[in-house]
Amino acid sequence: SREQVRLAVEQRIGSVSESSEVVGAKISRLLASPFYQKVVDILQYVDRAAGAVTGLKIDELVIEPGLLSPEDLQNMALFDPARALQATKPKARIVILVDALDEIRYHGVEGSLLEWLTNCPEVPDNVRFVLTSRPPDGPTKLFCEKQSPFLQQLTIEPREEPVQRELEVYARSLAEEPDVAPILEGTEAGIDGFVEEAVAKSEGNIGYLDALARGVDQARTSNDLKGLRKLLTLQELPRYIEGLYAFFIRQIKGSVAEQGVRVRDPKTGASFILSIWDEVYWPILGVLCVAREPLLPDAIRRLGAIEGEERYVTRALDRLGQFLDRPEGRCRLYHATLPEFLTAEATRRDPETQDLAIEPTIWHRRIADYYWEEDHPGWGKLQDEVDGAYGLNNLAPHLSGGQDERLRALISQAWMAARFKGSSYTYDGFVDDLMP
Repeated sequence: SREQVRLAVEQRIGSVSESSEVVGAKISRLLASPFYQKVVDILQYVDRAAGAVTGLKIDELVIEPGLLSPEDLQNMALFDPARALQATKPKARIVILVDALDEIRYHGVEGSLLEWLTNCPEVPDNVRFVLTSRPPDGPTKLFCEKQSPFLQQLTIEPREEPVQRELEVYARSLAEEPDVAPILEGTEAGIDGFVEEAVAKSEGNIGYLDALARGVDQARTSNDLKGLRKLLTLQELPRYIEGLYAFFIRQIKGSVAEQGVRVRDPKTGASFILSIWDEVYWPILGVLCVAREPLLPDAIRRLGAIEGEERYVTRALDRLGQFLDRPEGRCRLYHATLPEFLTAEATRRDPETQDLAIEPTIWHRRIADYYWEEDHPGWGKLQDEVDGAYGLNNLAPHLSGGQDERLRALISQAWMAARFKGSSYTYDGFVDDLMP
């Protein structure tokens, strides 16, 4: 029932004397569920009232969802409805699908779904979760271990027929788009040849086709007809998604190779023209590879210590658009495989890709430097200038990721007070900072 709580009180009272009190209903604590309605009907008929007459008295009313505990929310959102369904339709099932569980670690949120799944109590019998993930990392392995009695693991092989069929459907949908199909129809391979070759090069990874589609979208958005034709021939495209990332990044790097950006030395005031790739594009990728939350463009410029004007950053983000998601105007790398490729030891060691390798410790430290130089030891600006509370929530992890000895100096009474003051509803930030 959507009317999860229904309270009806009807009172007929003759006279309430001066020393008397009448209360229709008294509730010590009422949680206003964001999922259900509360219906309260109180009727009081009083002939004469000299004393106090109260229809409803609530000691504590919680109406803000952010104040509700995960335990309350899990009951309101899932467990109670599941039990209600079980009582009325015993054979019915609730199936919850969660894709790319391993990517949660790149979103930098506290109290994530993965944490809840790891620690949640036994769910009602009529609830099933279907979860997808690449080979488990640390947090995902912990989930598998803790929930092993209730878990069945299935491995999807890239050469399986259903996978190949899905890849073909995806590639064909791209090939048959109105401004793509005419180009392919004019090639020797045609649409069918494009689909066959694209599926073969993907090696069973739909992410490869997604990256290819993003590259096609970028070429169309920028009216780069020559680049679009080149992409659709597939001749120069490597196999594997890592090779495709390298191909696209080198394309962008080559297209801006002759461009410069004017920067000014803050100490001497002298200005210089430097490579826009080195001074703008590379810092953007470096910051986004280690960022723990989506960032506003201005925050990327500040955290990456980019000296050029903001317009350079805006243009660079547009040029890098195929690699980005932009939730609410903020930026993050669209898929976990991209930062993994750029920061991998294999990328750094391979002569073919080492020029694209990003050393994550350098960028962790650069972000930490911004906050440390500006704010230590008062911490007063951590929530003012850069992307809300990003610094307050993430300075400790960046110091840890940068293997920075300043982490020891950070964990102090002053930092604990700053973390406590900056917490909105619940406080566990300082405890998280102490975790390895």
